Amino acid sequence: KPNRSTVEYYFTLSPALPLYLLNHVAGIESVTYLDSDLLFYSSPEQVFDELGAGSVAIVPHRYPTHLQNLAEFGTYNVAWVTFRNDSAGRAVLDRWHKQCLEWCRDLVEDGKFADQRYLDEWPSLPGVTVIENPGVDLAPWNFMQYRIDPKATPPTVDGTPLVFYHFQGFKPVGPGLWDMGLDPYGPMDPAVRSFLYGGYLKALRSAAQLVKSHVPAGARSGSLRRSR
Repeated sequence: KPNRSTVEYYFTLSPALPLYLLNHVAGIESVTYLDSDLLFYSSPEQVFDELGAGSVAIVPHRYPTHLQNLAEFGTYNVAWVTFRNDSAGRAVLDRWHKQCLEWCRDLVEDGKFADQRYLDEWPSLPGVTVIENPGVDLAPWNFMQYRIDPKATPPTVDGTPLVFYHFQGFKPVGPGLWDMGLDPYGPMDPAVRSFLYGGYLKALRSAAQLVKSHVPAGARSGSLRRSR
């Protein structure tokens, strides 16, 4: 912690906390790391169905052709990562933990980037399943490839239920003003944008009120913060 920036320390914790839980909490069958800037629209059971008998689940960024330059940040996105508490799952998690302890900088260097590019090696490891469901980790960098129906129940992505959307880059920029983080990627259909980002803002405000009602004022942050 003393020799890493705050965000680099957070990235280093991505494998550390799941490994700690598996080592110290009895009876865990699997553990899933989630980024905090996700909103779920249907059951995540679909991910576990696709994982099947596998031991590790990872999700690709699914970059379109015009955003392939972003591949330098990794083929797979550390938004959802599942590890079963078995030999294959633990082997991958332990490997990732050691790599992040050794190097976990917030920059692209020598084929590495933070905690994320280490995942590029994982499909060649035993027990790893790449989740291909287009409704899993819909995000600013891949939404333009799909037909999104916000009026369906639940909303769909190419006819498949939307599991979760990743609101990467969404942040407050002033009183009542929010940056959706879409500018680097391209325009979004207004109806889809209103449904996703308007709904997310409502969810954030609701969550803030819930925290306010349960957490002493001295322990709270003064505003909603951006996650990675």
